[in-house]
Formats: sequence, C-alpha cells, structure tokens
Amino acid sequence: MAAKDHDTALRSEVLGRINAGYVEIVLAKLQSGKDDVVFTLHVNPSAFTSRGLQRTDWLRFSGFKENAQCQFANARQCFSKQVPEGYDLQRFATAFNEGFGQLQKAEEGLQACGFWLPGARQLSDRARAFRQELSGDGHTAMSAKPMNASEDDKFRYKFSFIDTGREKGFVTHYRPRHPPLSSEVRSVFKYLGLKEFHQCPEFDFEACHYRTLELLETDNPFHGNVDFAHQSFGAHAARFSPAVEALLAAN
Repeated sequence: MAAKDHDTALRSEVLGRINAGYVEIVLAKLQSGKDDVVFTLHVNPSAFTSRGLQRTDWLRFSGFKENAQCQFANARQCFSKQVPEGYDLQRFATAFNEGFGQLQKAEEGLQACGFWLPGARQLSDRARAFRQELSGDGHTAMSAKPMNASEDDKFRYKFSFIDTGREKGFVTHYRPRHPPLSSEVRSVFKYLGLKEFHQCPEFDFEACHYRTLELLETDNPFHGNVDFAHQSFGAHAARFSPAVEALLAAN
C-alpha cells in the first residue's frame, strides 16, 4: 500500500496539521492491518508565482508524489510521501521553507549566468533558441578565440568563441581554484548540464567543465543571442558561486 497509495486504508488518522507560510502540512497514520501501518506526509502549497520555480517544483525535487484526490488536505489535492514513525512536523516545515528560499536564491543567480534550472517549467521557443548547445565537444574547432576571463574565490572562468566549420558558438569554461571538485559540487555541475573536458587549452591543458551556446545568427541584432552570451558570462564572477552554494544549501 505504501508505495502506491498515501491516502487509502482501512483506518486513517490525522496526527498533526500545521500551516507554515504558504503551505498546509499534514501528518497522517494509515493502517490496513494489525501489522500494516504507515505514516505519510501531505503538503499542499497555497501560493504560486507567475514565473520561476514553484513550491510544487521543490516538492517534486524532494521526492513527493502528486495526489489530485487527497483526503487530508483542505484543498483535496496535495503532494505526499511516506515518512518514519515519530516524524517531526515542525522541523520539516522549517526545513521546507528554508530550502525553498535557498532554491529561489540559486535560481535567480543561475539565471543571471544563463542557466535554466531543470524541471522548473518548459522554455519558450525563443528562450530555447537562446540556449541551443553546440553539437561537438566545445573545444575541438577550426578556430578558437579567447574573449573574456574572470574569477572569484572558488572558480576561474574563461569565455571563448569557436568555429567548428559546421557551427559557431560560445563556450564558457569552469575550473576550480583549488581542485579537485568535491563530490557535492560535481553533482551540482552534472545537474546544471556542465560537461567535463580533460585537456582544456584555456587552462594550459588542465581539466575543465564547460557549457556551449550556439550562435543565433539573424539579420536583426536585437533578435540574436550575442548580448545574452556576453551578459551571462559577465555575471559569473559575482553570481555563480553564491548560486551553487545556495543550491547545495537547498539540497
């Protein structure tokens, strides 16, 4: 029962209910037999924004299951998850709201750097074109032109333009100031879609992580992505590391 249904049982009991900010949180006990007892957490967000990550995204990231017929939430819909007996409802509420705040902070910083957090919502066609990746490895090219460089206390960043003969585009290279990357930061890089290259010429053939952006060529300069590429890179020195730290804190 626990793996399939967080609401139906021969006997159910609400053990606790709190409203924490913009979420209703319910702890329930479900019993379908003498030795068949599970405890479930039910969360119903009551506020949404017009853009960006929502509390529903945060619940999905956290492994909650969407339930359109929840018997425990006042709105009859919720996100639910099985929890251990004695689960601390107030502690979860505090952690949930603090984690969502960190996630919003991470999203804001990463969007300034040209990232779109996976799972937040679908990109528009124009936004997708602005973020189209190159098909190659981001380094092997007929020509490569260094364009900019910056750093902070954790990373060094390089920005280049390459022409592979088939495609043209921008490459942002990342290298930790004190390698190697921790397993946690490596997981964040993977989540963000950063790829590893082991012989990066931008860093004297040391390893780097990188992301590419295909040049969107158009007759109208206001419809291209050149300014977007330069502005996104320009934000890295001030915004990238704090955003990564916020994402780790949310996790």
